[in-house]
This record gives sequence, C-alpha cells and structure tokens, in this order.
Amino acid sequence: MGWWRPVSAKCDFCSANDPEWFYPAGDFEVAEHAWGSSGGWAACADCSDLLEKRLNERLVRERMMVGALAGAMMDAGVPGMRLTKSERRYVEDQTWRLFNRFLTSRRGPRRLFG
Repeated sequence: MGWWRPVSAKCDFCSANDPEWFYPAGDFEVAEHAWGSSGGWAACADCSDLLEKRLNERLVRERMMVGALAGAMMDAGVPGMRLTKSERRYVEDQTWRLFNRFLTSRRGPRRLFG
C-alpha cells in the first residue's frame, strides 16, 4: 500500500528530491539543540537501500553528512569554505545523534509513497 507524499517532499536523510519510501516514526525532540522530528521520514531509493541493508555507517557518512556539512557551512556563513576539524566532528556527532534517534523512534517497515 502506498503512502501520501507531500508535493515538495525531500529525502530526510540526504535531501534528494522525490523520495520513494516512507518510514513511520514517532516524534522526538532534542531541546538543548532546538531540533527534532515530527512523524515519519521520507527516503530516496539510495538511502532506503542502505538503510534496509543496515549499512548505517555508509548512510550517515556518504549520504547524511553531505547535507549536514553544507548546512553547517551555510549557518556559519562560510559556504564553499572548509570547517575546522572540531566543527566537522561536531556536525558528525550531531548527525549520528539524529540518525540514532530516528532508529529508536522508527515504527515499522518502510512503505512506498503512492
């Protein structure tokens, strides 16, 4: 059975357009960083394949970190420049934290967007 897809849906793992899969998940928040998640997560085919194969290290490092680092550079006002090692480590730690929260809030198998 398919699942509803918002018009401007993006993969919640890598931000690719037009995700194919939906992962039901509970809400969570991380108050000290003012971020969290509401509802399920959308996934493109590539991210979903890595998740289904439990290749979490590749998913986080090769897919999620690309968007997270770009966002961190934009937030810092340094697009196109390099982050320091400590800034990069911080972004990586927070990306892993977000991913692990997704894993613990996941509520069932993936579903195709319909």
